[in-house]
Amino acid sequence: MKRQAIRGIFKTAFRVVVFPEDFWRANRDVPQTQSQLLGGYLLPLLLVESVAHFAGELLKGQQFYLPFALTKSLREIVLFVLVYFLSVMLVNRLFSFFGAAGSLQDARRLVAYSLTPMVLVSVVTGLVPFLYPLEVLGLFGYYIFWLGARELLAFNSGKLVNFCLTAILLNLFIFGILTVLLWNFSTIFY
Repeated sequence: MKRQAIRGIFKTAFRVVVFPEDFWRANRDVPQTQSQLLGGYLLPLLLVESVAHFAGELLKGQQFYLPFALTKSLREIVLFVLVYFLSVMLVNRLFSFFGAAGSLQDARRLVAYSLTPMVLVSVVTGLVPFLYPLEVLGLFGYYIFWLGARELLAFNSGKLVNFCLTAILLNLFIFGILTVLLWNFSTIFY
């Protein structure tokens, strides 16, 4: 990946987190395919996050235990990829349930960009594990989700709040269940 592309990914992540309203307004009509969102945005961020967890695991222990660090970093990638796909399916289904005029592309964009704060905070907490309580800052992604839903979707009679609350609660549930399952699975071997 070229240096300019990497810089573009982090510029986008910065705009999503620091100027979310401006980001959604500027990108409202910009079409993005799943490969552009995953390969050109989310997966590179997840790779950085995974490397941070790998390095953090190696740095925090007194022993050099490579298999556990590898397992933990791979678990992070699997967790966020599964959360992405399950959340996209869920949000896309909720569009019709709440009467929103949204597409699968809108669901992908909402989910990918709303995961940005969680991934970025996870980079920091992966490198410095004692800062783990800062993970709560990742919840800012749900505000980004709400702003994006408000900008991208057309709702009947003020159903935006109900849609966002339902989507956020269900996504939190999905994230929690997957975290517990993947943690249990990864600790089977150690």
